[in-house]
Amino acid sequence: MVEVAGSDDYVIAVAMGEIEPNLEAKQILVAYLRDGKPVDPAGSVRVVVPGDKHGARSVRDVTRITVK
Repeated sequence: MVEVAGSDDYVIAVAMGEIEPNLEAKQILVAYLRDGKPVDPAGSVRVVVPGDKHGARSVRDVTRITVK
């Protein structure tokens, strides 16, 4: 499992089976640029899980990524 936490204490989890190439092979985006410019606020990082229907697994201002 991969846990991602934001500065607002919002935490998401991504199962290893979702990103395993032989299973679902979902790509998880770690974004630090948007249209070639730093995301707001400058220096912050955002994690997005494309394909999630409601975008609930989108974390702004990432403070921690933990692989368990």
